Amino acid sequence: LHLIHTLSLHDALPISNAKTGPPAPLDNLHLRPIEVPPPVFFAAIEPHSLSEEKNVEQILALLLREDPSLHVSVDEESGQMLLSGMGELHLEIARDRLVNDFKAKATMGAIEIGYRECVQSSSSTHHSLIDREIAGKKGKAGCAAFVEPVEPTDMSLKDTTERDGNFITVNIEMTDPEDRHTAYSLPQELPLSELRMALINGAAAALARGPRRRFPMTSTHASLTFLVSRDLFGKDTHPAAVSSAAHQAVQSALKESFDGNAISLMEPVMDVVISCDEGNMGNIVHDISSARGGHVISLGDEEATEAIGGDEKPVDVSRIYAPPDPFAGSTQFGNDDLSGANVGQQRHIRARVPLKEMVGYLKHLRSLTGGRGTFIMAFEKFERVSGPRERDV
Repeated sequence: LHLIHTLSLHDALPISNAKTGPPAPLDNLHLRPIEVPPPVFFAAIEPHSLSEEKNVEQILALLLREDPSLHVSVDEESGQMLLSGMGELHLEIARDRLVNDFKAKATMGAIEIGYRECVQSSSSTHHSLIDREIAGKKGKAGCAAFVEPVEPTDMSLKDTTERDGNFITVNIEMTDPEDRHTAYSLPQELPLSELRMALINGAAAALARGPRRRFPMTSTHASLTFLVSRDLFGKDTHPAAVSSAAHQAVQSALKESFDGNAISLMEPVMDVVISCDEGNMGNIVHDISSARGGHVISLGDEEATEAIGGDEKPVDVSRIYAPPDPFAGSTQFGNDDLSGANVGQQRHIRARVPLKEMVGYLKHLRSLTGGRGTFIMAFEKFERVSGPRERDV
């Protein structure tokens, strides 16, 4: 971890002068706060038992107070406790303190990547009828549904609800489709709002696990149709029965898509900015493009923080002192050459890379750059996985 304290003076002060007397007091000295860089290395901390989980969390909280560059988070999908820091050695030291100093019963393991599934084409309409006992109570209800692929920018329907990257449209028909002059009413114990919510909950539960690898669905539009004349059975139709019917109908539509080989696997793709010397740029670009299945977006000398979207306040470099860089070869710089244009010819590579390929990437990057390369990354989107890559996954 390389931290630079930047010392800036508003005015140049003389050390001493016999004619003017003692120098003015140093009352305008500013020390900039330490800026903690974003984490670049991740590992999972696995307690040996559920009873040990709380103790591990308390010990990690102590480590975080001592080292602000460590981060702890919990993956909502896998439930893993993720520890992130500046590199593999950094996390190994944290694990050693966790196990040997604080005697915590935990191990450091690999990270589970959260994948997604999506449909490639529309399915036919499937009608489901539930007639069984649910939670000790007789239940009977029906529902029809079909699924189709969709982009979030395409959904502008009035009765569409977004749930975890999916869209659910509910259509409740109060009239008889064969006789439009005949209208039906809902029972008092099943108001329209409760019926609509039961249908949405049932569809969302079905979309939570895909038919291919049991990963959650994403970018999927489920359209539900509830005909009161066909799907309502008096007091036997309660919210639990309606949710079960919607769940079964959406599952049947997804199974049809799976049987027709229309379910694809999707993986998280990260927006990555890699900082390196110009001499190592070719090897890094080749590694990203060929070995890791990434796509290089741009090559430049802009700052990495600007590429990600940082808005740090500019600093007058003429007021900053920094010692010469011993690794910059013959390049020497002083107080008036700190803009970064000639310091080791730093270049920045921006690329989109699958998250699976970025786990443990820092160690490989430093071997390519002689220990001088670093990177930052942020989640961008989910992308469909190709056939050969899906077999590797």
